[in-house]
Amino acid sequence: MAFKKLLTIGVVVVCVCALGASLRAQAAARTFAQSIGGFSRAFLTQTKEAAPESHVAGDVLEGAVRDSKRAAIEGVVVSARAAGKTFTTSVFTDHQGAYVFPALESGRYRVWAQAAGYDLAQADVGLTSGREAKQDLILKPLEDFSMQLTGAEWVDALPSETPADRRLKEIFQHNCTACHTPGYILQNRFDESGWNAALTAMESVLYFRYDLAPDKVKGRIPYPEIHHYKPELAAYLARMRGPGPSPMKFHALPRPTGEAARVVITEYDVPAVQATDNVPPSPTGIDGSIWSEGTPAALENQGSHDVVADRFGNAWISTNEPNRTRTYARLDTKTGLVTNFTVDSNNGWVANTHGLTVAPDGMVWTNLYSRGFGLGEGGAATGGSLGFARIDPATGRIESFKAPGSMHGGVGNFVDVDGKGKLWAVTSGGAIHFDPATNKFTEFVSPSADSPRFSTYGLAGDADGNGWWADITEDRLGHGDVATGKSSEVPFPPRAEIAALATDEDRKFSNRKDDLWPISINTAPLGGRSPRRIAADHTGRYVWAADFYGQDVAAVDIRTLKVTFYDLPVPYASAYDLRVGRNHEVWVTLRNADRVGKLDPETKKWTVYQLPTLGTECRHISVDQYTGDVWVASWRTSKVIRLHFLTDKQTAGPGAN
Repeated sequence: MAFKKLLTIGVVVVCVCALGASLRAQAAARTFAQSIGGFSRAFLTQTKEAAPESHVAGDVLEGAVRDSKRAAIEGVVVSARAAGKTFTTSVFTDHQGAYVFPALESGRYRVWAQAAGYDLAQADVGLTSGREAKQDLILKPLEDFSMQLTGAEWVDALPSETPADRRLKEIFQHNCTACHTPGYILQNRFDESGWNAALTAMESVLYFRYDLAPDKVKGRIPYPEIHHYKPELAAYLARMRGPGPSPMKFHALPRPTGEAARVVITEYDVPAVQATDNVPPSPTGIDGSIWSEGTPAALENQGSHDVVADRFGNAWISTNEPNRTRTYARLDTKTGLVTNFTVDSNNGWVANTHGLTVAPDGMVWTNLYSRGFGLGEGGAATGGSLGFARIDPATGRIESFKAPGSMHGGVGNFVDVDGKGKLWAVTSGGAIHFDPATNKFTEFVSPSADSPRFSTYGLAGDADGNGWWADITEDRLGHGDVATGKSSEVPFPPRAEIAALATDEDRKFSNRKDDLWPISINTAPLGGRSPRRIAADHTGRYVWAADFYGQDVAAVDIRTLKVTFYDLPVPYASAYDLRVGRNHEVWVTLRNADRVGKLDPETKKWTVYQLPTLGTECRHISVDQYTGDVWVASWRTSKVIRLHFLTDKQTAGPGAN
């Protein structure tokens, strides 16, 4: 988490892929499977440094999914996992209920189909080289499908017909949906005392004030907003999710169709790190892959934060949890093998990484820092920045570049390469610009860096070579101009319709100003937008921000500073991170909806891709500059997910033009 005078910490995001193809005949299925296998070859012959082809066998798995009345069901997720493998492939059914997988290796596969509102259907299938396998599945309706819901669907189901309910719904959304997806807590039922106990735990966990002297605050103090609203929230949640009847009405989000279903999703398992001394992870087996089991617990699964793809076709994974086994990792996408790399932090733990980016020369950049538990001697935070780090993807070797200690704590947890090929990193006061050719560091400090509530988060370098960073607690973006050396800020207005729900007491509380006021990046006043991670179009003129509580994304014109907001396509999806693609499209992690959104800024059209895992809690997204695939990292389920997109021609079968 990020606090004043501390480096900010972000979170991983995962992506998954899915496919819906109108393929009926075996010949069409074969053509489709071969087209997937040849995709990498056709694309990579046009690149200077081609990634190796994925290993593709010729075995085809296809079938149809129908309901108990034998009617076809469109947009169903169908997943397949080979015995002994550590990755799962998923596709989607078309309008006739048909599905077909890309060419798979021979072997035994567990195949299962899922759709919200239906029970799980699964089968065991054997694939033999040179043969095609057909497996039909029947989905039976469920009366109670609440455990299958994403966090966004849970929040949307909270009633808002009266002003009082609408206000409490938004107070819940602004205070109880950041550290975990809301589905994780709302899938439970408690009476008022039970909810009070849960909120007491939430207000205290992982909250410190490192910048205050020990005689003022000794370590932990409560999240102020959660503590303030605890009595109201406990009574409200007992009414919504108590032992008695609930007024909540559940509605599943639409299943994907058309372009949103033309995607193949591969989910790779990432072994969880040993997060506490002498206590290895103890997975329960609940990892979100079976929706009816509910949203999984993060403490048993966390292990991946950011993910990027390199020029060799592998993926690199950062790790921000204190541990003794992994600083960063490499994923072999052909085998699923995860290789750990460690850097000694000289405090008994390995060093950590957080943000990841790939430079135009193919080098992977991250931040490197030492992190310990709790407060050190005299109340100081343990650990600290170890600088920028450059990873050579050919060898996995790492080289660090440490910034001067006077620069507001040095290199923080978010890094980016700008349109000129230079590096940027966030600090607790703004940002650092770094030229690796000259080893020169330049600091940019926000005009409001001395504000008691100031706290930075995401960062981006734009097409002009300038830097941007988020002031998450005060709804603004900072801007560093390299030519002038000056910093400025672009404010974001509150969402007026949400801010209008606040009472006079709400406004009085949120406007408190005293030196004991804790800074929280995980709560916000009503109407707050809370820009988290940001991204720049390196060939365009916009910087984009993911407004977590604002339920929108913001585009800032880097030359006029005009701000334009785009509402998310899914209510209460809570955008966490975004990236700009090759054609200026914007890819967004819809964190609490277990989906990825693609926004076309010209048409303002969204395409929403559903992920096959429940409770992914995606906090990072990246676009593979070599293939165009999209990657997300699932922090809560310790997976990294690749979305590979298909063209109309690839899914149309033989004879298509």
